[in-house]
Formats: sequence, C-alpha cells, structure tokens
Amino acid sequence: MESHLRLASRRASESPIVSPMFERPTEQNLSSLEGIKVHAVHRMHTKTILEAKWDIAEDTLPNCPKCYEPHPDCWSKGWVTRDEPITDRPVGGRPLFIDIKCRKYQCQDCGKTFGSRHPDMRKNSNLTDALIGYIT
Repeated sequence: MESHLRLASRRASESPIVSPMFERPTEQNLSSLEGIKVHAVHRMHTKTILEAKWDIAEDTLPNCPKCYEPHPDCWSKGWVTRDEPITDRPVGGRPLFIDIKCRKYQCQDCGKTFGSRHPDMRKNSNLTDALIGYIT
C-alpha cells in the first residue's frame, strides 16, 4: 500500500507527458474509402454511421474548376461536412453511411472556392464505387 502511495505522489509531482495513448482514438475504417480517418462509429439496429475526415495530399490537388489552372496555388478554407451522408456497401448486413468532412480550397489565381472529392466517389453522387459494384 505504501509503495503505491509513493508511486502516486511521485507521478503527481512529475510534469505531465502527452502520450498518443490519450489522444482521441481512431476507430476502425469499416468503409471502402481508403485514407479516411474515422472518429466515431454509431451502430444502430438498422444501419451503421461513421463520422470521418478525409484530406487530399497536397501534391494531388485537383485543377481549379473555373480557371482550369493545373494544381493551382490555393489555400484551405477549412473543413466542410457534406449535405448528405455518403452511402457505402453494407457491413454486417446493415447499410453503411459516412458523415465525412472534406477540405474546401480557394484558388489564388481566380478566387474560386472548390472542394476535394475522394477518388472512390463519383462526381455529383453520394454513392461509393464499392456500393455501385455491390448492387450491379
């Protein structure tokens, strides 16, 4: 008992150490989208919902949709959440939905604001390529 008290008092007097163990845990990626960071998984009776973030690599920025400048000099305008969740292939017999945050960028040449799109997503769609393959 006494050794536990000594150890506790010694730890209390030491400066705190930031350990990766105490950072917000990353959940397992149940989706077909590679590279997303899952922060929460909500399993319900009829569906599963993932809360996630996805960031594009700086060397693979898309062309500006207005001035078509290839890989424009742009800066991040922050994170935005899609209006509708992404629908992915079922997991464990339940539909999988992904609430994902992506970066918005602004082109320094023309001022156009545009978002990033995951490569496994079709343009103007909230269905993953894996779900389309599963259905067909």
